[in-house]
Amino acid sequence: MAEAGQMVVDESTEQQTLRALTAILTAMRERNLQPAMEWVHAHETQLAAANSRIAYAVYRQRYVQLLSEGQGEAAIALAQEHLGQYGASSFTGSCFESSFVIIVVVIIIII
Repeated sequence: MAEAGQMVVDESTEQQTLRALTAILTAMRERNLQPAMEWVHAHETQLAAANSRIAYAVYRQRYVQLLSEGQGEAAIALAQEHLGQYGASSFTGSCFESSFVIIVVVIIIII
């Protein structure tokens, strides 16, 4: 009987998780990254333990969004607060390299 009760709790938790993720995806389709950033912040310990790149991807997308909106100072602040922790040694490939190029270009424009 206890197993049946646990299954109901697990299903309820799964349903809540799916609803939360659906809401995040819906917001992202509308170019609203705030729910995703809040989720990443709430789960940063688990993401770090899993060596996940989700946080980096969400913050990078917000960074690009800020740049496209002409908010260079906000983009730099976000990069300093959230993206700097990932460092060049954490990622390889064009994803990191293109973000690095964007950061350098923004700094040159501001100076």
